[in-house]
Amino acid sequence: MNNSGRRALDIALATAARGMYSGLLTAEEKERIAQAGSTQELLSVLQRNEAWHDAALMLQSGDLTDTRFSEAVSRCVYADFEKLYRFANDESREFLNFITLDEELQAVLKALRRLASPPAEEEGTDVLPPLFRNLPGHCLEKLRRAASWEELCAAVRGTIFEKPLLSLERDEKTGLPALSQAVTALEASYF
Repeated sequence: MNNSGRRALDIALATAARGMYSGLLTAEEKERIAQAGSTQELLSVLQRNEAWHDAALMLQSGDLTDTRFSEAVSRCVYADFEKLYRFANDESREFLNFITLDEELQAVLKALRRLASPPAEEEGTDVLPPLFRNLPGHCLEKLRRAASWEELCAAVRGTIFEKPLLSLERDEKTGLPALSQAVTALEASYF
C-alpha cells in the first residue's frame, strides 16, 4: 500500500477515536464533579454523561475504591479501544497493540511482587477484553500463573520485557531482583 492509502486509513482511525472521546466531560460537568460532596453525587453526574455512563453503572453497588473506579474506567476505555482496533487495518493494528503493553507491564510487576511475598488479598480483576488477552506475543495468562522466577522468565520470552528482566541482578537468598530495580528497568523498556 502506498503512503497516501495508509495516510487515509490513519486519518479514518484518528477520526473514529476523536468521535469516541470528543465530549467526555463538559465544563459544566467538571464543575459539578468538583462540587460533588459524596460518592453518590459523583456517580450521578457521571451516569448522565454518555461517555461515563457505563463506568458509573459498574460502580453502583459496593464501596467505591480507587481500584474499583480505575477498573471500571479501564473496562470502558478498553471496550472503546477494541472498537478502534477492529476498525483499523493491519498496519494500524500493529501500532495500536501498544495499549496491551501497559497491562503486560503491570502483570510482570504483579508476578514479581507475588513471588517476593504472596499477596494478603486477592488481586484486581482482569479488565482487558478477550481480544487483547489473546494477541500473539502477549503472555498475560502465563504471567498470572507464574509460580517461580523461571516461569516468569519463560512468560516474558520474546517480549520487550525479556531483556531488561534478565539483565537484573538477583538476590542470592530470594533468587529475585530487587523490586525497585525491576520497576525502573521494566518501565524504561515500556516508555
